Amino acid sequence: MRFRLPLLPALLALALVVGGADGCSSDPNVEGAKLKIRTEDFDGALANLNTALEEDPDNVEALRLKSQVLTLQMEKAPVAERAAFIPELQATITRAARLAPEDADVAAMRGFAWAQMLNTGNQSLQNERTPAAESIPFFEGAIAVNPDSVGGHFGLGLAQLLSSNSAAAATAFENTLEMDPGYTNASIYLSKAYLQMDRGADAVTVLEKARTMVADEDRDRLQQEYLNTLASSGQSDRAIAEFETQVDNFPNDPLIRYNYGTLLLGVDRFADAIEQFEAASMMEDDNADAFYNLGVARLREAGRIETEAGALDLSEQDTYDSMIAQRDELIEGSLSALTTARDLADGATRPTVCRTLVTIYNSLGRADDATSAQACADGGM
Repeated sequence: MRFRLPLLPALLALALVVGGADGCSSDPNVEGAKLKIRTEDFDGALANLNTALEEDPDNVEALRLKSQVLTLQMEKAPVAERAAFIPELQATITRAARLAPEDADVAAMRGFAWAQMLNTGNQSLQNERTPAAESIPFFEGAIAVNPDSVGGHFGLGLAQLLSSNSAAAATAFENTLEMDPGYTNASIYLSKAYLQMDRGADAVTVLEKARTMVADEDRDRLQQEYLNTLASSGQSDRAIAEFETQVDNFPNDPLIRYNYGTLLLGVDRFADAIEQFEAASMMEDDNADAFYNLGVARLREAGRIETEAGALDLSEQDTYDSMIAQRDELIEGSLSALTTARDLADGATRPTVCRTLVTIYNSLGRADDATSAQACADGGM
């Protein structure tokens, strides 16, 4: 899954005057490049500017204009080819900024190049068909042009995380939080990177700190991330205590009920998990995941009861019969929940549900039902 990122408004691009400040340069190559930029002859303009820079490598105006031409060429190039412009663009704008740190035109060009690289990186990252790693050079370029770019560091972290580079992602998110400690998404994704690195305690610490400064609109989402991170980091007892408080405070929140049920299912508290999934599925009767997990929880509780019944003494026949009846009721309830999950599931997840149904029907000796479920598991319905 990819993350939705807001694109920067192209204000910097719109504010930039093609060719820079008014006035003539003493260098005919620079003047020729300005004319070619206006007619969008970018290759010709680049040739002029390279000639000017061969004659004077410290020609700030030529460096600035070359940065502009490279940025415009990158913008017009196919997305797959844009990364090739970054090394030269980065080197050119960095040299111009070093030679003329107070020059307003250079500062505007630097902002323009930064915005283009950041926006291109975001567009690439949001494109499901493009590997996340392909956006990394754009974020690195944006950071090189503007090291204080919060968006650049955050975007780089997401790209690294989606590329399974957890350590690099963690570094990028840490840098983001150094610049903006209240950036909730950076805290959330840093905790995910830490979890992937088996640093569960650090993941929890990050979110505990974030909870002290979170904005009201992000509070509930951060709380859910915190609870899930507690569970994922092996701190199940703390997570359960936190979830119990959440359920008491927000009994009609289906997400809290669902997440709590998932935690309870993971620690083999099947009966308690059933209670939470039943509540979640009643509140959201189109939630295929809630019905699926309800079916799984009922099935596992049935298995637990069957094992317990099998250990009874022969003198406890009445208890045994009662427990087997309870087991059978749970199995039928499991089939009902799983059938609902199958009907609600999309094409990608339906075969998984159907495979579970196949297993249950086969164990019950219901061959016709198993055959029908197998057809669903194979891609039919």
